[in-house]
Amino acid sequence: MDITELIIADHDDAAALFAEIENVAADDARTSQAMRLVARLAVCLKTHTRAEERVLYDALRTGPPELAAYALEAAYEHQTLEMMIDKLVVHRPGPELRAILKVGQWLFSQHARQHEEAQILPAVRAHLSADELAHLAHDYLAEKRRIEPQISRLVGAPYRGTEGRTLHVHNHRR
Repeated sequence: MDITELIIADHDDAAALFAEIENVAADDARTSQAMRLVARLAVCLKTHTRAEERVLYDALRTGPPELAAYALEAAYEHQTLEMMIDKLVVHRPGPELRAILKVGQWLFSQHARQHEEAQILPAVRAHLSADELAHLAHDYLAEKRRIEPQISRLVGAPYRGTEGRTLHVHNHRR
């Protein structure tokens, strides 16, 4: 697998989580399920965006002007999306959660599907060799493995420690 395939797979995972949350976002009786899904989405997207910035975007900054400009712009798109995800984490199911979810889904779709997958990733494939794409995929996976436990602890999602015990850390208000 190359890095573009890994990125699209991450986008698919996030889209599936958005859809699952949408099914429970208005049902106050399903608060704990909604909060677990939101935490999973937060970890998924934050891990993805940070690894993507540190591996792919850093590589693109020395590429053609279109890709270098995208690398700069996309980091700000990530910040905006992460702000919406942070808002999701602190809301219970109801109208406000649904509104935040809708905006988050729209931002995600614009960034991931319409811009990145439709325009940027094809340009990346055209600019980089198969070996370079594979090397970036390796680095991307390594970066995700490195940062995911930290992000999980910050978000409050269950984290499996080195001794196999599950730790629950909640650093945010609900």
